[in-house]
Amino acid sequence: MQNIGKYELIEQIGVGGFGEVYKGRDPFIKRPVAVKTCSSNNEEIRSRFFQEAEIAGNLHHRNVTTVYDFGVQDGMPYLVQEYLSGEDLDRKIKRRDYLPWPEKLFYLLQTARGLAYAHERGVIHRDIKPANVRVLEDGTTKIMDFGIAKLAQQETGLTQTGMTLGTAAYLSPEQIRGGAIDVRTDIFSFGVLAYELLTYERPFRGEQISQVLYKLVNEPPPPMTEHWPAAPADIVALVDACLQKDPTARPADGGVLVRELERLQRRLREEWSTSHSIDTRSAAAAATPDSGPHDDATTAESQQTPSGGLDELELSAPIASRDLTTARSGQSTAQYDVPHHALPQHGTETVAAVARTTRNRWTALGAVLVLALVAGGAGWWFGAREAESSSRDDAPTTVDVTAPTEGVADAAPGAANNPPGADAGESPESASDDGPRAGEDDDASGDDEPAPAAPDEPGRLVVPALLWAETASVSAGGRSYDLQRGRTIELPAGSYDVVFRVADPDYALVRSRRVQIGAGESVRLQSPIPAPASLSIRPFPRRPQGLVILDGEAPQPTPLRRLRLEPGRHTIEIRPLEGEEPVLRRLVELESLQETILTFDLDAGSIEEATKDDA
Repeated sequence: MQNIGKYELIEQIGVGGFGEVYKGRDPFIKRPVAVKTCSSNNEEIRSRFFQEAEIAGNLHHRNVTTVYDFGVQDGMPYLVQEYLSGEDLDRKIKRRDYLPWPEKLFYLLQTARGLAYAHERGVIHRDIKPANVRVLEDGTTKIMDFGIAKLAQQETGLTQTGMTLGTAAYLSPEQIRGGAIDVRTDIFSFGVLAYELLTYERPFRGEQISQVLYKLVNEPPPPMTEHWPAAPADIVALVDACLQKDPTARPADGGVLVRELERLQRRLREEWSTSHSIDTRSAAAAATPDSGPHDDATTAESQQTPSGGLDELELSAPIASRDLTTARSGQSTAQYDVPHHALPQHGTETVAAVARTTRNRWTALGAVLVLALVAGGAGWWFGAREAESSSRDDAPTTVDVTAPTEGVADAAPGAANNPPGADAGESPESASDDGPRAGEDDDASGDDEPAPAAPDEPGRLVVPALLWAETASVSAGGRSYDLQRGRTIELPAGSYDVVFRVADPDYALVRSRRVQIGAGESVRLQSPIPAPASLSIRPFPRRPQGLVILDGEAPQPTPLRRLRLEPGRHTIEIRPLEGEEPVLRRLVELESLQETILTFDLDAGSIEEATKDDA
């Protein structure tokens, strides 16, 4: 077996005028890779190859091919990048595959996201075309081949050759004229790609390259409706804007494309949801085997309008931002360089919806939790006595009122120093003053008894770090603290509502606990917000995509990749992109820090489920 550097070459998978591409293997990490070589002695071509390594090697986005390594062996440079399954977009176009237009729109959105990421970093691709967009088996798209890319603020020596390296039909007018180029050159090429994908016809055609180049510079394309009479007007308007001869008339960059395409997808989702009028209760009941009266009651409760508490007081606006203040105003600053799918996820639901889900679980698990709290209270009492007997003279009192991750009723955040017992949600260990507290020992002699704390001595709230969350905070006593590290918060003795927030862009939750803190007492309180579970839904290779209704919410097109959801039971319904039947239903149990993968075949009516650790 031949090697290049440390990489084992398995087979040749491509060849061109300047080099070869091999499927290889990293023997240490044990993953497949693609090894691209440059065998040409032409200095300009070699310079382009080095430039691709420099530019693409610094781009890290799920819709851009990842470069792992670069090297030179026996005078031949080579580039090592991720090995991509699936096929290039141009093969689907050439076969004229039947693809519903929402699926095509999803491919375009992902490509636009990759372009937006590159444009934000000052990179112009200059060769956007279907052959440079790979569609993986799960529907993810990847932009490839940054061989003639350039930095927007950097001049290169590839002027004359670089001007005509792109496939002729996708060149912008300014590239053909040899004029100055910027990110709007990619926007024009994207418009040609979008026109061709949506209609399976190129907008600028001719028998000779010269004819094609003339039309690109001087003639408008035929209206899209000539090839696709039912084309939505807003799709046509966006593609037409991309194909304007004057760069200043085009969308400014890839970020504008992303926003427009997302708006189109939201409209599509809303129209689909309205026309199908999904009944949340019937969908959930159909997906839940052997549901009884208790299930029906719980479902009915989940549809009632909340009458107060944290969900109404906190936020009814979607949280799609890392900044809760921005989220409260209804604005969204979420970025799209995270593993994100095309439509809003569970993480952008309202806090009210999450709070209602929590109350439903409390209803279902109330009896079990009462028994658990009784047993836990006894264990805490004896444990606290045992711990205090060994450390009474060395450390202040610490009471652990760790909240369970599920089934805890949310409490509205209130002012500090509420009288004990004023809130029905108060935990048993903090609500009662009759039983012994940690640090009290009936059998201890007077000489060993610690001095009582002064009435004005502050207590301490000890909160461990929440390391799995990107943006987490805890609020107590009118102040907020981030939880990237553990916190010890000094507070006057009294009763407090402690509010925990996770504001990750795709996983936003708020939970509250009531605690009682005595003078000189330390209370340990862990976050009641559980670490998220992940859910991925995709069709079998070469099978139709679908629309997913998750827990009765608005439909989302597949593939869905690594949705971050609250652990627990969720109902899944999968429908065709077009038409009513067939419909697949599934009830899944998601666990924290674990990914559940559903692979479906609408034609065969089958769903396969697999799980793995959520790395």
